Amino acid sequence: MQGGLARAASRLAGGFPTAPLQWLCLAAAGPVLFVVPWWQPVYGVCLLVAQQVLRCLDPAERRRALDLDVTWPTLGLIGMALVGLSISPSYERSLPQFVGLAFNVGVFTAVVSTMRGGWTKQSPTQSGRVVLGTYAGLGVLVAFAAFANGMARSSDLILVTALRDARPDLPPLLTYLLHVLVRPNMHPNLVAGTLTLFLPLFVALLLYRPWRGGEGGGGSRGWLVATGLGLVFLGLVFLVTLSRGGFISVGASLFLLVIWRMRRAPRALTALGIGVLALVGVPLVGALLGAWPNPLVVVERAYETTRVDAAAGTFATRLEGWPHVVRLVAEHPWTGLGLNQTARYLRPINPYLFHAHNLFLQVALDLGLPGLLFLLALLAIAALRLARALRAPADVWRETLAVGLAAGLVGHLVWNMADTVVQGYNPSVYLWVALGLAAGLPTSGLASRAALERPDREDVALPLRS
Repeated sequence: MQGGLARAASRLAGGFPTAPLQWLCLAAAGPVLFVVPWWQPVYGVCLLVAQQVLRCLDPAERRRALDLDVTWPTLGLIGMALVGLSISPSYERSLPQFVGLAFNVGVFTAVVSTMRGGWTKQSPTQSGRVVLGTYAGLGVLVAFAAFANGMARSSDLILVTALRDARPDLPPLLTYLLHVLVRPNMHPNLVAGTLTLFLPLFVALLLYRPWRGGEGGGGSRGWLVATGLGLVFLGLVFLVTLSRGGFISVGASLFLLVIWRMRRAPRALTALGIGVLALVGVPLVGALLGAWPNPLVVVERAYETTRVDAAAGTFATRLEGWPHVVRLVAEHPWTGLGLNQTARYLRPINPYLFHAHNLFLQVALDLGLPGLLFLLALLAIAALRLARALRAPADVWRETLAVGLAAGLVGHLVWNMADTVVQGYNPSVYLWVALGLAAGLPTSGLASRAALERPDREDVALPLRS
């Protein structure tokens, strides 16, 4: 008995792998945070605290100094969120955003821990397949949730609405579960902006086809069929959103993805790409110069050509709101307005200004300029890790993941220039998943150096630190 207690105490003092327990805490915290009434998320916050405590107990985490090389910006964001919560005139309005942001940070740290921790016994190639397949599957689930969202809500998504009207009435219990699980309050623009994170990954899979040959090359036909079907499904859901900003963003990300893939292509293909770029770019530059000194008129006209709603979501609304947002940021530079207070200031100006329609301006409004600097630091760190992974990929699976993540993040940030998902609200967590994957990506050079330094460890296939 005493020997067993001594062994347990020794094991606890030495630490134990906690990644599965961390994910269990997050899985339990999600429903508590986002389903129950606003005043009960304290229980979910306790679960998030438990997740971070487990992270501190993990021996691999302690050897990596808790991954502070990439997670310190999240600590700053949480600190500024606490400031924004403390100055808010309404905890009922601000607390949901705070706990949502805390959940996002928990997901980010868990993803980084999983990517770097090496708690799985699989080979690097096999673990790369698992990570890539899991992220692609998450994209399919997001698209399915968006489709179910259109089936459950009373308006939007076009075409999905027609299917909903044609189906028989659902049982009351199923309708309730759809509303709780899918949370049918996602605007089609939010659906499109979220899918910009995932669509480039499926295109990258088809361009690189990492399943061909080498270790883990079996099941290539299954990967090809699954990738094709996933791309078709995501593409259809994306198209029915009719989001102009989404179309522009995905176009930009896919263009960069194809250019990157063709960088070593034969000269004929390179010349063809340059020719296509010239056909598109020369008229655009000419139109911008012709509209000088107000080139945004051209952007507005292009943006309005597919306008569905005559009042909401226009580019003119954004142009009207941005000067007021900048003024509010200048008036509250250090703390912002407080969490979830933007609409109180902007809706009197225009009833369709629910938020800043720009990620960086919205973060400055919620968390102040210090919070914006922490976000920019996090994005810069993720970009550097992606650049390093693209220069020296550990294997073709992780190269495909790095290319898909880079293109998806570029597209998502382009979409966030004229729209945004308020951080802490559904579905902002998917951005944090992508950032966590980017921050945890290994490179061949880092993995080799780690293996030389600690050849007795099995978890050094992933890098220890930047």
